[in-house]
Amino acid sequence: DTPGLLDRPMERRNDIEMQAIAALEHIGSLVLFLVDESESCGTPYEEQMNLLAEVEQLLPETDLMVVSSKADLLKPAPEMWAEVSQAEEAWRDEGSSGEPDLPLLYDHRGRPCLSATENVGMDSMRLDIVKRVRAARPNDPMQLPAGWHRDDQED
Repeated sequence: DTPGLLDRPMERRNDIEMQAIAALEHIGSLVLFLVDESESCGTPYEEQMNLLAEVEQLLPETDLMVVSSKADLLKPAPEMWAEVSQAEEAWRDEGSSGEPDLPLLYDHRGRPCLSATENVGMDSMRLDIVKRVRAARPNDPMQLPAGWHRDDQED
Protein backbone atom coordinates (compact mmCIF):
# COMPACT_ATOMS: atom_id res chain seq x y z
CA ASP A 1 0.00 0.00 0.00
CA THR A 2 1.46 3.34 -0.98
CA PRO A 3 -0.79 6.01 0.50
CA GLY A 4 -0.25 9.40 -1.02
CA LEU A 5 1.24 8.13 -4.27
CA LEU A 6 -0.56 10.22 -6.86
CA ASP A 7 -0.56 10.23 -10.64
CA ARG A 8 1.65 13.19 -11.41
CA PRO A 9 5.11 13.88 -12.83
CA MET A 10 8.09 12.90 -10.69
CA GLU A 11 9.28 16.50 -10.34
CA ARG A 12 5.95 17.50 -8.75
CA ARG A 13 6.01 14.78 -6.10
CA ASN A 14 6.53 15.66 -2.43
CA ASP A 15 8.78 13.91 0.12
CA ILE A 16 6.11 11.41 1.19
CA GLU A 17 5.48 10.38 -2.42
CA MET A 18 9.22 10.04 -3.05
CA GLN A 19 9.53 7.83 0.05
CA ALA A 20 6.73 5.62 -1.27
CA ILE A 21 8.52 5.30 -4.61
CA ALA A 22 11.83 4.52 -2.86
CA ALA A 23 10.07 1.84 -0.80
CA LEU A 24 8.98 0.11 -4.00
CA GLU A 25 12.62 -0.72 -4.70
CA HIS A 26 12.68 -2.95 -1.60
CA ILE A 27 9.54 -4.92 -2.38
CA GLY A 28 9.62 -8.67 -1.84
CA SER A 29 8.40 -11.32 -4.23
CA LEU A 30 4.86 -10.09 -4.87
CA VAL A 31 3.13 -6.75 -5.29
CA LEU A 32 -0.63 -6.42 -4.92
CA PHE A 33 -1.91 -3.39 -6.77
CA LEU A 34 -5.45 -2.62 -5.62
CA VAL A 35 -7.72 -0.95 -8.14
CA ASP A 36 -10.98 0.74 -7.17
CA GLU A 37 -13.09 0.71 -10.32
CA SER A 38 -15.96 2.33 -8.40
CA GLU A 39 -13.70 5.37 -7.93
CA SER A 40 -15.16 5.78 -4.42
CA CYS A 41 -11.55 6.17 -3.22
CA GLY A 42 -11.49 9.57 -4.90
CA THR A 43 -8.96 8.64 -7.58
CA PRO A 44 -10.29 8.30 -11.13
CA TYR A 45 -9.81 4.90 -12.75
CA GLU A 46 -7.59 6.38 -15.48
CA GLU A 47 -5.20 7.80 -12.87
CA GLN A 48 -5.10 4.42 -11.12
CA MET A 49 -4.12 2.81 -14.43
CA ASN A 50 -1.40 5.43 -14.94
CA LEU A 51 0.01 4.55 -11.50
CA LEU A 52 -0.16 0.86 -12.38
CA ALA A 53 1.86 1.49 -15.55
CA GLU A 54 4.46 3.38 -13.50
CA VAL A 55 4.70 0.59 -10.92
CA GLU A 56 5.12 -1.95 -13.73
CA GLN A 57 8.03 0.10 -15.09
CA LEU A 58 9.64 0.45 -11.65
CA LEU A 59 9.32 -3.28 -10.86
CA PRO A 60 9.82 -5.23 -14.10
CA GLU A 61 11.18 -8.32 -12.31
CA THR A 62 8.53 -8.47 -9.56
CA ASP A 63 5.35 -10.54 -9.73
CA LEU A 64 2.52 -8.00 -9.91
CA MET A 65 -1.04 -8.99 -9.07
CA VAL A 66 -3.70 -6.43 -9.99
CA VAL A 67 -6.73 -6.85 -7.72
CA SER A 68 -10.08 -5.08 -7.95
CA SER A 69 -11.17 -3.98 -4.49
CA LYS A 70 -14.70 -3.11 -3.41
CA ALA A 71 -16.14 -5.98 -5.47
CA ASP A 72 -19.49 -5.39 -3.77
CA LEU A 73 -19.71 -2.11 -5.74
CA LEU A 74 -18.75 -3.56 -9.14
CA LYS A 75 -21.23 -3.47 -12.00
CA PRO A 76 -21.73 -6.09 -13.25
CA ALA A 77 -21.31 -8.05 -10.04
CA PRO A 78 -18.68 -10.82 -10.14
CA GLU A 79 -20.27 -13.98 -11.56
CA MET A 80 -19.01 -16.41 -8.92
CA TRP A 81 -19.91 -14.24 -5.92
CA ALA A 82 -22.21 -16.82 -4.31
CA GLU A 83 -19.88 -19.78 -4.95
CA VAL A 84 -16.80 -18.01 -3.56
CA SER A 85 -18.73 -16.68 -0.58
CA GLN A 86 -20.10 -20.15 0.24
CA ALA A 87 -16.71 -21.87 -0.17
CA GLU A 88 -15.00 -19.34 2.10
CA GLU A 89 -17.76 -19.51 4.69
CA ALA A 90 -17.63 -23.32 4.73
CA TRP A 91 -13.85 -23.21 5.20
CA ARG A 92 -14.20 -20.75 8.10
CA ASP A 93 -16.95 -22.90 9.66
CA GLU A 94 -14.58 -25.89 9.51
CA GLY A 95 -11.93 -23.99 11.47
CA SER A 96 -9.91 -22.41 8.65
CA SER A 97 -7.31 -25.16 8.76
CA GLY A 98 -5.05 -26.21 5.96
CA GLU A 99 -4.62 -24.48 2.65
CA PRO A 100 -7.49 -25.57 0.42
CA ASP A 101 -7.83 -24.44 -3.18
CA LEU A 102 -10.63 -21.95 -2.63
CA PRO A 103 -11.86 -20.39 -5.86
CA LEU A 104 -10.77 -16.82 -6.53
CA LEU A 105 -13.38 -14.20 -7.30
CA TYR A 106 -12.90 -12.44 -10.67
CA ASP A 107 -14.32 -9.22 -12.05
CA HIS A 108 -15.61 -8.67 -15.59
CA ARG A 109 -12.06 -7.87 -16.76
CA GLY A 110 -10.73 -11.19 -15.49
CA ARG A 111 -8.91 -9.61 -12.54
CA PRO A 112 -9.05 -11.22 -9.13
CA CYS A 113 -11.29 -9.16 -6.88
CA LEU A 114 -12.47 -9.00 -3.28
CA SER A 115 -14.79 -7.17 -0.95
CA ALA A 116 -13.48 -6.36 2.51
CA THR A 117 -16.87 -4.90 3.46
CA GLU A 118 -18.72 -8.13 2.65
CA ASN A 119 -15.74 -10.40 3.46
CA VAL A 120 -15.97 -12.14 0.09
CA GLY A 121 -12.82 -13.10 -1.77
CA MET A 122 -10.61 -12.26 1.21
CA ASP A 123 -9.79 -15.81 2.35
CA SER A 124 -9.21 -17.13 -1.16
CA MET A 125 -6.99 -14.13 -1.92
CA ARG A 126 -4.93 -14.64 1.27
CA LEU A 127 -4.42 -18.31 0.45
CA ASP A 128 -3.42 -17.50 -3.13
CA ILE A 129 -0.93 -14.89 -1.91
CA VAL A 130 0.64 -17.40 0.50
CA LYS A 131 1.04 -19.92 -2.33
CA ARG A 132 2.60 -17.33 -4.65
CA VAL A 133 5.04 -16.05 -2.02
CA ARG A 134 6.08 -19.58 -1.04
CA ALA A 135 6.64 -20.50 -4.68
CA ALA A 136 8.83 -17.42 -5.17
CA ARG A 137 10.79 -17.85 -1.93
CA PRO A 138 14.49 -18.40 -2.63
CA ASN A 139 15.94 -21.66 -1.39
CA ASP A 140 19.46 -21.16 -2.69
CA PRO A 141 21.86 -20.86 0.27
CA MET A 142 23.80 -18.21 -1.65
CA GLN A 143 20.71 -15.97 -1.68
CA LEU A 144 19.65 -16.40 1.95
CA PRO A 145 21.15 -14.66 4.98
CA ALA A 146 22.54 -16.95 7.68
CA GLY A 147 19.85 -18.36 9.96
CA TRP A 148 16.99 -18.06 7.45
CA HIS A 149 14.68 -21.02 6.93
CA ARG A 150 15.51 -23.37 4.06
CA ASP A 151 13.09 -25.95 2.68
CA ASP A 152 15.91 -28.41 2.06
CA GLN A 153 16.99 -28.50 5.73
CA GLU A 154 15.23 -29.13 9.02
CA ASP A 155 15.22 -26.28 11.54
